[in-house]
Amino acid sequence: MRVRLFIAVGAIAVMAMPASAWNWEITSDFDVTNDLEGWTYPYLGLGNGVLSWQGVSGDGYMQITDRDGGWQEYAAAPAKFLGDWNSWQAEQISFDFRTDSSVSSPLWNYDLDIVVLSGTSANPLANIWYLSFETRSDFPPAMNQWATYHVSLDDPGWRREAGTQTLDQTFANVTGFVLEVGTNSDSFTNDFDNVKLQGTPELPPSALLGASMLPLALTYVRGRRRAMR
Repeated sequence: MRVRLFIAVGAIAVMAMPASAWNWEITSDFDVTNDLEGWTYPYLGLGNGVLSWQGVSGDGYMQITDRDGGWQEYAAAPAKFLGDWNSWQAEQISFDFRTDSSVSSPLWNYDLDIVVLSGTSANPLANIWYLSFETRSDFPPAMNQWATYHVSLDDPGWRREAGTQTLDQTFANVTGFVLEVGTNSDSFTNDFDNVKLQGTPELPPSALLGASMLPLALTYVRGRRRAMR
């Protein structure tokens, strides 16, 4: 029996901006040999697959292997991705994705979710929001072919799975950022590369990007408004 932590509902409207539009980005490119850059698995004891570094020096990627099929698998982001996404003016999540699974339909046979959590050490699952790729026309990509996906944090497809926080409240204190993949039927591998949290124009904490070295003329603009709260 397939075990799911998150129920996926609805479609995604993708809003992408050109790379030149981003004033900052937090990135995992996995290009250092055997370096997963702090990504971890399993997440809170969930999943039974294997997380590993693959590729060659200077061109690596993160791989999640589902060993027996029928389970969700998770990769949890390191601390550099966590914190107050609102004050950073985070706007978009993007990543490259590849799978060797040929499963594409019907619904529930294959899915990828972006999951954002805001909780405490005593209750890390207190508030959960997720965005499902399940009904996207461009997912999954052609078998064994890389595809790049962009997801706006303003996307109307975000859904609450647990808790009472609004999406804005959860983004104000992100304690977990998880990539979740799964299928009903087969064993498979899923590859991720160039995972990015991107924003404009406010600066993330200086510990992440060395804010003191950025031009003082950078204009401070707030303007993101989410349609769904």
